[in-house]
Amino acid sequence: MLHKHVLFSLFFGLLSLVGTNAASGQTFRETTCTFDVPSSAGGVICGIVDVPADRTKETSVSIPLSIAILKAVDNSGENLPLVYLHGGPGSSSIRNARKFFGSEMRRDRDLILFDQRGSEYSGRFCPEVAPALFSLMQRDLTLEEQASGLAKVMATCQQAAAAQGIDFTNYKTSDIADDMEAIRKALNIPLWDVWGVSYGTAVGMAAAHLYPSTIHRLVLDSVSLNRPDWRSSTGGHFNLSISRVFALCDEDPACAQRFGSLKENYRKALERLEHTPLSAADVSAPDGMAVLNKHDFILVIHQLLYWPTTIEYIPLLIELVKDGNVQIAANLTRALRKNVLSKSFAAHYAVDCQGRGLDNLQFPEGDNSVNALFPLTAQYKRVCDALAVENSDVCSLPKDDAGITKSKVPTLILTGSLDPITPPPTALIGADEFVSAPVIELPFLGHAVTLRNGCARKIMRDFFAEQKELDTACVAAIPRVSFASDVMLLPEIFGFANDILVEKRVIPIVLGGLFVLTLLVTLIVQVKIITLQAKTAGGSFWCWAQATITMLALVYAVGLVSAVTYTGANNKMLLVFGLPQAVSFLLPLAKIVLLGGIFWTAASGFQMVQRRALPVGGWTDVMGPIAVLGLVGFFSNYGL
Repeated sequence: MLHKHVLFSLFFGLLSLVGTNAASGQTFRETTCTFDVPSSAGGVICGIVDVPADRTKETSVSIPLSIAILKAVDNSGENLPLVYLHGGPGSSSIRNARKFFGSEMRRDRDLILFDQRGSEYSGRFCPEVAPALFSLMQRDLTLEEQASGLAKVMATCQQAAAAQGIDFTNYKTSDIADDMEAIRKALNIPLWDVWGVSYGTAVGMAAAHLYPSTIHRLVLDSVSLNRPDWRSSTGGHFNLSISRVFALCDEDPACAQRFGSLKENYRKALERLEHTPLSAADVSAPDGMAVLNKHDFILVIHQLLYWPTTIEYIPLLIELVKDGNVQIAANLTRALRKNVLSKSFAAHYAVDCQGRGLDNLQFPEGDNSVNALFPLTAQYKRVCDALAVENSDVCSLPKDDAGITKSKVPTLILTGSLDPITPPPTALIGADEFVSAPVIELPFLGHAVTLRNGCARKIMRDFFAEQKELDTACVAAIPRVSFASDVMLLPEIFGFANDILVEKRVIPIVLGGLFVLTLLVTLIVQVKIITLQAKTAGGSFWCWAQATITMLALVYAVGLVSAVTYTGANNKMLLVFGLPQAVSFLLPLAKIVLLGGIFWTAASGFQMVQRRALPVGGWTDVMGPIAVLGLVGFFSNYGL
């Protein structure tokens, strides 16, 4: 297969042993990986390629680009290396490298990952921007106040970066495309395939125009355009996506019966938040309270529209907000925290404001505030105005039918029908930049379809293998969105799950463990007493009652922890709302255990008063009820 690439593959295999391209001067320096590499991961090589920050100067400081090469599981074939371009701008491939260990995309070809300049492992700067943005999102601010606050943070970042010799004008899409070319040369790769996702498609399109002879084939997943003012359409893209979700719920008998009109519920939820934002105690928030207002709620829905596994919870979230559930505000804050803090926002805005800014954005008549804009658009507008960089880039100049030079790189474009940020209409616009770029729309999927859907990856693999006719039969088999309705609503469970599974807090783990250990020892002693009594007096009702209460308490504790652990491993998003309906028996069981603990405590106390000594059961009659009530109190501290 691909016999015309045999020489290229042999050439790459020989030269990759050297690691330096003499003609280009680019060098790949092998380093220790920043992530754990288990033996099951196969061959993984990590390293650095230093690139000039400013290519217009003969002497320039360097930016170290972090690279990971995931060697082909089966290297007996002739497939070209594949380079993956991550999204953002400002996300990270290296941080997520482990997710690619078992990917079919490296089954028979090397998969190359790298962090783009300014991202987490490639010269990240101004790390304080992410927590500052998160802090702004936690407070009840108007959209103008939030966007202007972010703009001030970014302006301060720009000044601090300049003092360190970091120039924002060196962070453009064309610079990243040049970096990609530098990596290709450093790795001595004559020709490669390119896989771009989200913003990575912008880099891929730029490379297809700037370095077409180096790219064999290009796949663009969720096209992010290199055009000024394209983010002014973000609100329209969101409305298209959410309206399709409304329609899917209306067409789904279970969803329609459970939630009624989703569109009307959404309107009521926005109306409630407009007048009374939801707030809940949160120690991580600036004022000790996490606040969910209208525009932050819209951003949350926008994020949930990215993945099929989160789209299914949109009706449930809308209902909870409509009904004023305050706990959901704290849950959403905690759930999104890692998402926000992991992004390199300095590089994100530096790139986006140069060639993808909002110079021509029109405000509503008589209103120069951003309050009426879509929240993301408002943020970009205020930040780009504050940075005062030129909104242009060599690969993102305005193009028209007469002036555009179409790339001849064979290209495939994939798009999800529910994508809220880069929807199908955007894919069609991107296709105009190529001589040949068929667009395949995948139903019931959101953003970055190749990262979450096997059908999308199969089509991509076939395209790279030069299949004459792409087999798209699997597209029709993509399942409809299955909206979550069979849920035991218990938003309070998220705090417990977060402490135990995510933050792994010592005190709750140790305290809960002590209660369970005490109950286990108590049960063992009780079983021994019952066994002895069975041989003599025939047993005691009181001992059997104590053992039953202890057993129910253990079932409650182990059942709840097991349900949380299992759900966290298989469906983390569900924990924001509660647990599977199958474990709903745990709630009435908690009440039974509480009543049993109270009865046991009262009975033991009565015996101690009468006997003026320990009860008949000894210390187990003292520690047992304390452990039962302590366990119930432990969980009730989380609202369970």
